[in-house]
Amino acid sequence: MRNMTIYVTLALLCTIAFTGQSADTPEKQNPIDPKIVKSNEKFEVEVSVRCDDENTKAFIESHIKRELRSLQDVEIADTGRYRLSILAIEFTYKTSGRKSGEIALAYVVERRFNAGPTARKLLDAYEAGTKDYDEAIDMVLDFLHLRDKVNLGLQVGMTDDLDKICKGIVVDFDTERLEPDRNGK
Repeated sequence: MRNMTIYVTLALLCTIAFTGQSADTPEKQNPIDPKIVKSNEKFEVEVSVRCDDENTKAFIESHIKRELRSLQDVEIADTGRYRLSILAIEFTYKTSGRKSGEIALAYVVERRFNAGPTARKLLDAYEAGTKDYDEAIDMVLDFLHLRDKVNLGLQVGMTDDLDKICKGIVVDFDTERLEPDRNGK
């Protein structure tokens, strides 16, 4: 009788312990949960580099894209919600025209304005096919060019340290622009 009580107790404990939900079960049950979608969201970033020297331009573009991809939640895109534009200027000596080995990278980080909710409300206010609706569509198209967050920066150094300069730009982009968006600020 005593053994039977022990077996029944163990069976009940195992049943209670193993029928609870695991930590990843909510994802499987509700894949549309906004918290879950947000954690899997990738930041689409468009990268644009301008420089007179094609080799330096290719080097900068390659390093910036590599550093962005290392962030894990960033995807390089032709047209993204974020745009990182870099202008690189290599310094030269006035007398000889030779490069001095110094370089300056000015950069702008822009986030595209999310016009979706505003556009939906605007278009819902008018009946399709009317003149007012067509004018609303024109306004919505104008929204696509708006930027709501802009960060400016400048990195100056030696061309030998260009990889460190590129890392600095990506670190600044991550901490100043992406991190607040990750936290919903």
